Amino acid sequence: MMQPFIKKIVHVMIDEKFNDMAIRQFEEAKAGIHEYWIIAAQLTLTRSTIARQCSIDDLLVQFSRPDIAGIVFHGLPLNHYRLLRYIPDNVRVAWIGYGYDYYSLLNHENESSRILAKSKTLQAPSHKRHAKRLLRPILNRIRSFKNDSSISDLQRVDYFSPVLDIEYDMVLRHLPLRAKYVTWNYGTAEDDLSQPNMGSVNGSNILAGNSASATNNDVELFELIRDQVDLTERKVIVPLSYGDPYYRDQVIRKGEKLLGEAFLPLTTFMPMEEYSKTIQACGFVMMNHLRQQALGNICMAMLMGAKIYLNEGNPLSSWFKSHGAALGSISKLDMVPLQDVDKESNRRLVYSHWGRDYQLQKTKHLVDTILSSSTH
Repeated sequence: MMQPFIKKIVHVMIDEKFNDMAIRQFEEAKAGIHEYWIIAAQLTLTRSTIARQCSIDDLLVQFSRPDIAGIVFHGLPLNHYRLLRYIPDNVRVAWIGYGYDYYSLLNHENESSRILAKSKTLQAPSHKRHAKRLLRPILNRIRSFKNDSSISDLQRVDYFSPVLDIEYDMVLRHLPLRAKYVTWNYGTAEDDLSQPNMGSVNGSNILAGNSASATNNDVELFELIRDQVDLTERKVIVPLSYGDPYYRDQVIRKGEKLLGEAFLPLTTFMPMEEYSKTIQACGFVMMNHLRQQALGNICMAMLMGAKIYLNEGNPLSSWFKSHGAALGSISKLDMVPLQDVDKESNRRLVYSHWGRDYQLQKTKHLVDTILSSSTH
């Protein structure tokens, strides 16, 4: 008896810590129709046993298969645009944005316009990037691939899922997209943003920033903390376990100078359970980004009842406020804990947008949209 023809959805990924969340979510929504192809020399952050390491050439072969109904890009860096040209017209294309992959395209200043002056001085000067010389043959190949890419390639995308709904219109004002908006996010409040028996915040430490990236605007934040906050018996915990090593080292020097013994950098990856305990000791979370970033950290802290301070120039600030969140502002570090009613309101907000049931609905909707619109 002839086996039924099963439409497949191919997921194109980069080796990232979010991949396992995505694989779990898509398998729960509709198991057995997804393939997860990860462009990497080897898999170090992805743990799933059904993920496949591949090269770009491997993917090009897969795209022409007759059983492919859709291709989902998890993050779409510039040097992957050319892949879009090899996707048959009858195959639907979805782009799940990470943030970095579309913010850098929004205007001519791109990322540098979101880095404040003092933090910008901590970035590596061009003459110290001598290590690139050792990688010149590889870099030339990548550069050639990038030069062969074009923003117009994004016209091939049928569906776009940025991190926040408000970012869809923001992106459309700058990029030539014809893609329709479909909501989707990584992870769930129950499985990824909380831990079993996780309690409320139990300390007055400060969590500052989320990575060794200049978009954290660390120097300006450290100065605000130094000038406005009594750091007696308080630690300023600064996650620096991933990002730019040069910038990380500069932040550590600056943090020690500005905040003294209160400064506590986190420079190695921590198991989620240990990291959540660290955050649990932080009654206050301060993020000085001018772009959407650190959403997972923010939601985790909200579930614990921490008070979140955001830069008002960050789209996350307006998004959370429009949904009724109780927030503080980076410009005024009052260090007044949230009332219980506000803590509960923030928790309800996180569950209403990233709760397991709602995330499953969103995943099923994305899968059904791709399958129903393919023209096999």
